[in-house]
Amino acid sequence: MSHFYLIHAADENDIMKDTITPLLKSKEVKYNVINIDQESKIKAFEEGTEVIIFLSDKDIKKILPMLFNRNITVGFLPHPEMFQTKLSFGISPKFDEAIDNIINCEKPLTADFLFCNNEPVLNMVKIGKCFSMFSKKSIKLSIINRIIFFFSEVRKMISMRHHIFKIETLKGKEIETSGLGVAIFQHGCSQVFSRVTIDDTTINDGMMYALVLSPRSIFAVLKYFFSNLFLKNNNNKKLPDFIGHVKSESLMITLNKTTEYKIDGILEKNDKFELRLEKKVIKIIPGVFFVKDGNESTKEIFKTETLPQKEAIMELTQKPLPFFDHLGTDEFKELFQVLRENSKPTSTFLTLMVLSTMLATIGLFANSIPVVIGAMILAPLMSPIIPLSMGVLRQDFKMMKDSLKTIFQGVCYGLLIAVILSFIIPIKTFNSEILARTNPTILDLGVAIISGIAGAYAYSKSEVAKSLAGVAIAVALVPPLAVTGIGISWGNFEIFYGSSLLLITNLTGITLASAITFMFLGYSSFTLARKGLFLSLLIVIAISLPLSFSFNRISQDIKIAERLSNLSYKNIRIKDVNIIKHKPLYISATLITKENIDTKTFGKLCQTTRNFPSGDKL
Repeated sequence: MSHFYLIHAADENDIMKDTITPLLKSKEVKYNVINIDQESKIKAFEEGTEVIIFLSDKDIKKILPMLFNRNITVGFLPHPEMFQTKLSFGISPKFDEAIDNIINCEKPLTADFLFCNNEPVLNMVKIGKCFSMFSKKSIKLSIINRIIFFFSEVRKMISMRHHIFKIETLKGKEIETSGLGVAIFQHGCSQVFSRVTIDDTTINDGMMYALVLSPRSIFAVLKYFFSNLFLKNNNNKKLPDFIGHVKSESLMITLNKTTEYKIDGILEKNDKFELRLEKKVIKIIPGVFFVKDGNESTKEIFKTETLPQKEAIMELTQKPLPFFDHLGTDEFKELFQVLRENSKPTSTFLTLMVLSTMLATIGLFANSIPVVIGAMILAPLMSPIIPLSMGVLRQDFKMMKDSLKTIFQGVCYGLLIAVILSFIIPIKTFNSEILARTNPTILDLGVAIISGIAGAYAYSKSEVAKSLAGVAIAVALVPPLAVTGIGISWGNFEIFYGSSLLLITNLTGITLASAITFMFLGYSSFTLARKGLFLSLLIVIAISLPLSFSFNRISQDIKIAERLSNLSYKNIRIKDVNIIKHKPLYISATLITKENIDTKTFGKLCQTTRNFPSGDKL
């Protein structure tokens, strides 16, 4: 039978007498009671001694260093003021359960111990502001309380500001970056957030772990917090982009100014933090809630690639955390170079415009969908439109000027080619491919907006750039341009108006949506972008009015077609009804009958179809 020394505070005799002592006796455990003030007896413990500690966190910090490197095994009972120890070692809040766990433990863990500025750390060091949405408490809240908790954290974020700090590891790796805070812990086995995102943390691997919280915006944090609080996506072991991960034997963290920090919840201030580990100095009996899984890897980790650097640091530290991401200019310099090149008219661009318009015009006359799709893929108009949206967003007038010039030249070349081919080709009749580009509706604006979002995202993410061909097909810029040229050649205002409206809808919709997408991705602040976005929005709203009227017109046409399709007269059935935009409306339809239709019967059939609630005449 084991023999334990039970260490407690002098003012806790009552709970010892009424609760703990009877439980130990009932388990037939041999023990001696020692007051925390009897330091000489504690320091005289022999090697192999087993100790049960019933103390507050403050007293535990005082006692544990006395037991280091003495082959002494330590178990913990839940004390009313033991918070950090309970979290760190997974101690049960029930006395009987904790005692059973200590008595039945076959193999204690030989644990490392973390120190910050020579002060022992039971659980965690928090430098600056670290959110509590990752805590175990937040995961257990009800849905309503999670919502309340969520918005209370949002309120806190509004006034938060980045600190500048330098992080150095024992092996010489270092970074100067900025962030809201840093959380350092010796192991993450009992920390909910670290446990579900870091799979190589143990209590005795000789390494400490630092998570650098460095969001570029409130939106970035909300997106991750929402998933963490409400979607319960705890199987995802990937850290969010706004958190850096450092694993090392020791760390030196230096801030640009004195900052609040907490060691095990106790608030202090400092600007320099020396963190070190004393390796395998004490045997710990982990609690019933301690998660023992982990990979005892001693490989140093320095994942800081996504943290702010250079210009981004200055922007994030000069004012409170913005709502949307805002990258530093140095971080998207490569994308800007690509967009600046694409904004300029080149012989390659004009050549592709001519070829794609020729292909589109021939495909439209041939009523060939594959040929028209080929023209969409070949068309280069997306190249200057995306730079135009970036220019609008960042008020870069040179980029806007170059992009508008390129788009104007491309449209003029395309119109000229479409007009010339329409004169040459002898076909002067409508077909479905031509008519499809003459009735734009609010739905086409929706397509343009979604395509603009996809285009901006594809440009900003090199790994999805191959999707640009799909964006070009979806938005179809060149076919309406070709139809506009056909309308000019035929002198048909209805065709010219409808197709040119579709072309303008696509251009403005893509520009606005791309600009907003770039803003969400952090390429500009809203303060800088609002003037350009407001002007673009006004243009889109102005275009939406005729598109809405057109949508209403098409809805009425569909109702007319449905009514005619259900109509029969003297065993004559009507099918394949198409309404052609005209004043009065034209109808094309197929009549099915077993007998020939004479002029009188056909006239009565037409009379039956003439009057509709919309007032249109057919």
